[in-house]
Amino acid sequence: MVTGKLRRLFPVLLCTAVLLGGCGQETPEPAMAQIELLEPVGVGMSYVEAERRNLYEAEVYSGIVCPFVEEYEMEKSFSFGGFDAWPGEAVRKGSALLHADTEQIDEKIREMEKSIAAMEEEYLEYAAETREAMIEPKGERDRCKSILDNLERDKPEQYLPAGEPGAGQEDSTPGEGQEDGAPGDGESSEPRENPAYTAWAQDYKRFDGQYRNLALSVDILEEKLKQRTELYELDHAWMLTQLEQLEKERSRSVLTAGMNGYVASLGENMYGQANGKEPLVAVADTDRLELRCDYINKAAVSKAEEVYAVVNGKRYELEYHALESDEYNRLKEQNDKVYSTFTFLGDTESVSMGSYAVIIVVKQSARDVVAVPRDAVRKDDSGSYVYVVKDGESVYTPVRTGMRDGLYMEILSGVEAGDKVLSEQSLTAGESRVKLETGKTGSQFNGEGLCVYPDREAVTNPVKYGTCYYVERQVSLYQQVKKGDVLATIRVVADQTELERNERKLTREQERLADLKKLGEEENKKAIAAKEEVIRELEELIAEMKADFATSQIRSPMDGVITYVNEFEKEQLLPGESVLFYVANDELSYIVVEDKNGQLTYGNRVSVFYTGANNEKQEAFGTVVTLNHMALSKALLTDPEEALILVDPEYVGDIAGTTVDEDGWWHNYWYKVSVPIRTMENVLLVPRKAVTEVSGSTYVKVWTQDGGVRYVSFIAGGSDGANYWVAEGLTEGMEICLE
Repeated sequence: MVTGKLRRLFPVLLCTAVLLGGCGQETPEPAMAQIELLEPVGVGMSYVEAERRNLYEAEVYSGIVCPFVEEYEMEKSFSFGGFDAWPGEAVRKGSALLHADTEQIDEKIREMEKSIAAMEEEYLEYAAETREAMIEPKGERDRCKSILDNLERDKPEQYLPAGEPGAGQEDSTPGEGQEDGAPGDGESSEPRENPAYTAWAQDYKRFDGQYRNLALSVDILEEKLKQRTELYELDHAWMLTQLEQLEKERSRSVLTAGMNGYVASLGENMYGQANGKEPLVAVADTDRLELRCDYINKAAVSKAEEVYAVVNGKRYELEYHALESDEYNRLKEQNDKVYSTFTFLGDTESVSMGSYAVIIVVKQSARDVVAVPRDAVRKDDSGSYVYVVKDGESVYTPVRTGMRDGLYMEILSGVEAGDKVLSEQSLTAGESRVKLETGKTGSQFNGEGLCVYPDREAVTNPVKYGTCYYVERQVSLYQQVKKGDVLATIRVVADQTELERNERKLTREQERLADLKKLGEEENKKAIAAKEEVIRELEELIAEMKADFATSQIRSPMDGVITYVNEFEKEQLLPGESVLFYVANDELSYIVVEDKNGQLTYGNRVSVFYTGANNEKQEAFGTVVTLNHMALSKALLTDPEEALILVDPEYVGDIAGTTVDEDGWWHNYWYKVSVPIRTMENVLLVPRKAVTEVSGSTYVKVWTQDGGVRYVSFIAGGSDGANYWVAEGLTEGMEICLE
């Protein structure tokens, strides 16, 4: 048992050690400090002063600043055709992202269009022929009608009045034996038929018969044309409806963006048959930033005192977006990892995409409260109590407690700041000190990547007419070229017989067009339009044949890099559409790097190291243009995860030029890449050896103005191999002891 004298000496010895020891190696406690003290009898036990402190209970989650992302899927399974946009490319709402293989439906559309064109041409020819056949009978009918109209106008009286001389008879004089005024041979007391009418009637009957026959012929032709037109219009409308349905079906084979943004991920292994109802492409809106981190449930956020983020030393308030239970369960069923999403409140001008962030969930805190070491607080049947040293004696003092952290307990009542309470806690300090300063912390991702050019175009033999022979190649593999540059020279032998045949056909069609126009442009409007289309196609064909016959060079269709060369012998026959080169879009030059832990994400800046043309080490730069697992569905992640780094345009040519040596073998196949990750700037850095961790709480020993030393707790945002960085609790300029 320790004597009262030793008890009274122990605090004095301890304080002397604290004041004189400096901040070097921690001084071992005297052996007597290890003796269990049963019950204070006097004031010889060690004590500490109650002080005002900040106490924290907090959880820290690592996060990444991500763009707002939408993922798109097809309505049903489909045969994959190709991508229409690549990671890092800007797209607008409605832009095509990828398309299905539409060869079969395209063939149906072509056949339907041919059928419609054939139907139209057949009908137009029939209508033109029928209208031509009606021209003569219509003319004769109208002539007869005109004659009949004239006859109707000049129609004579059918009968002559009584006593009127008959038509065609000469006036007679009274004969012998006749008295004046008596009826003679030239007079009649009854009306007689007019001989002029008889002649008129014969003419009228003749022309009326002709008119009726001609009108009937015209009516028959017009009725036939009417019936054929009605049937044509029904069939034509039905076929147009079928074509519209096919075109709608084709449009559904194109996946389009639902918003403006940038392509941020493409599904893999889609070549061939691809599943519907599964995300295929992700588009990121880089103007709408979110914060993603490991899952934090809604209850933890709602119960927390406060939740905030730290990005590059600056605090940001957040809004939590809870997952619906159905979505949470769906992700779990798919073995998809669940992440939490926050949005920033207030100004985010200094927040950049891809920035590392931490989310601080403060479960509870007690700031600037009276606190004592946890071992100083005891319990009995009456509640909590401490021993307060007063007038050289230890006094049993009931207290009411609040929150606690790893080392300290909040005292709500019973003890004031400055009161001395019995405690076994002891602090030692040496001579080594450091002042807290702001700095930068983080780590480095280092790896190797392969250079790829996914957006490429095949350069095929462009000659369809004539016989084509290869002459000479003008470019080398992985050479940068401009649109229009000569890639190879060829020789074409013209097919004059086929050319002359098409020229004769064109002449005939032009003559038929002239005949149709003579028959009436308005009446034959559709037939003329169809004939003009045939002529236009023939003219284009003849022009294309002549152009092919004159071709001697194959040129690049775009700016880019030659990524494939098909070798041909000089004067070797080139089959139609045979592939000679692939030219890749050099604006989409990527370094593909394996990223097993998903440490890289959209927006990270990357250094790419390679050997230049002069065998000197060179550095290029690029940007990660794919999202990691925090922002994507599992379906859009590669296995293992890969990141695409879009090389800055000014470095593409130099990198491409170092891919192969003179013999064509790849000698710079892999490129070294380096990416700063988990970077936090403008934060207080605390050397790891100065930090004490107790039950998840972190502390440093801070020198006070009176030359003493005290533990100060802080919330650590994270640590690297050398330092912790401070999210809350310490200030710049504080002088701390190094353990």
